[in-house]
Amino acid sequence: MSDLDIVVLAAGKGTRMKSSIPKVLHQIAGKPMLSHVIEAAESLDPKAIVLVVGHEADAVKKSIGGDNYIFVTQSPQLGTGHAVLQAKPFLEAKKTLILYGDVPCISHDTLAKLSASPAQISILTQVVENPTGYGRILRSKGGNITSIVEEKDASDEQQKSREINTGILCLDTELLKNFLRQMSNENTQKEYYLTDVIRFASQKNIAIDSCEPISAHEVIGVNSKQHLAIVEREYQRSAADKLMNDGVTIVDPARIDIRGTLTCDSEVHIDVGCIFEGDVH
Repeated sequence: MSDLDIVVLAAGKGTRMKSSIPKVLHQIAGKPMLSHVIEAAESLDPKAIVLVVGHEADAVKKSIGGDNYIFVTQSPQLGTGHAVLQAKPFLEAKKTLILYGDVPCISHDTLAKLSASPAQISILTQVVENPTGYGRILRSKGGNITSIVEEKDASDEQQKSREINTGILCLDTELLKNFLRQMSNENTQKEYYLTDVIRFASQKNIAIDSCEPISAHEVIGVNSKQHLAIVEREYQRSAADKLMNDGVTIVDPARIDIRGTLTCDSEVHIDVGCIFEGDVH
């Protein structure tokens, strides 16, 4: 067991999904997005997994089930910093990793790399062609991370940064608890931003490490049905690539759907339009 606690933020309503189903329960590859995130979290063998729920909390709890998780409710929902604050009483490990229930493709390897950093704070960032809609990573002339600014609060110059905040970070638990006490909602949205911890650390000259995801699609967040479709295809393409790397022939990787686990011998040939559900061998 690692000296790590994991907090998964899963309280949002997901207004742009235009659905009565809680956002994190929309499915990728036949199971809720939140389940994919929990599987990635469990692969790190943490001391505790704390799930922060809010909108349709009972439905989320019922869908996920199990006695292996700690559920806490965020109500009202006043931002990511406020969400993590609800989990604070249950954080006892040396480090805390923050994940999101609507980022279902995050992998074990990326999270293992992030959480293994010796720095007191390590953040997952990504350089993208079009950073519109994302918080920007700001660095000093020496390349050190100084802060993260939300797009609505960013100046024209700050919005030119193409390095974005994925929201996923790992930090010393005592440091996190200290910073949570310092947060305020003096911003455009009047919310408590978890990103403030980066600014606090920079002000105290605490080194902030960063790394990028192993695969770019891992950090795509789902906020609409369009995003859901994009992530579904990225997930399926990744699953197809793994099979092909093991010697399986797939006629068209864009036309295969695996909703469960598919195990094949290397000489297997999969034609177009195939759907696999459950555990298939």
